[in-house]
Amino acid sequence: MARTVSEILHDAIETLRSAQQGLDDLLQGPRERRLAGLRNAVVFGRAVTNVLENLRGVAPGFDEWYGPVAAELRDDPLLRWFYQLRSRILKQGSLPISGSVMFIEVKLPRDVSKLPPAPPNAVGFFAGDAAGGMGWEVQIPGGPREKFYVEWGAPDIVTFASVFSDAPDFHNGREVTNKSIENLTSLYIARMRRVLDEARLRFGQQ
Repeated sequence: MARTVSEILHDAIETLRSAQQGLDDLLQGPRERRLAGLRNAVVFGRAVTNVLENLRGVAPGFDEWYGPVAAELRDDPLLRWFYQLRSRILKQGSLPISGSVMFIEVKLPRDVSKLPPAPPNAVGFFAGDAAGGMGWEVQIPGGPREKFYVEWGAPDIVTFASVFSDAPDFHNGREVTNKSIENLTSLYIARMRRVLDEARLRFGQQ
């Protein structure tokens, strides 16, 4: 049995909700959830339009509305890049992320004393990984090395930034200078939300 317009829109809303949860994990979740949240935001964000395409043949005037929308998503450098990123995540499992760390002001030995002590079997220290963290590399006895994340002092001592290493420079006709994963993913989900809002406004009463 074919789904109704109302059912399809409901499914699209739920799909966007999953994308938003991913974005929330990226922006506010614990460090170990950030990259998983990013993947969910990208995959489910793109799936919003996949769901909306089910309105074709059910909602009169769908193609007239969706044609220009699809063209914009295809022609905008950032939105097209996110569409391709979804394929890379699903097919390759990879994320084009690079991490950086900036020490604003470190006073020795005062600030070093704020660093938590090394856990057992620590073999090294890392700072500014792709997840935007720092901590100890711990050798699991008989197993691999794992990352043990820690926090070091206040934000005025050290800051991190994770960026998309090959993201485009333009979105919506404007140059994008902030290529952090948080900013670009927020822009992407915001556009997917507007697409859904437009569909609800146009077809929600059918």
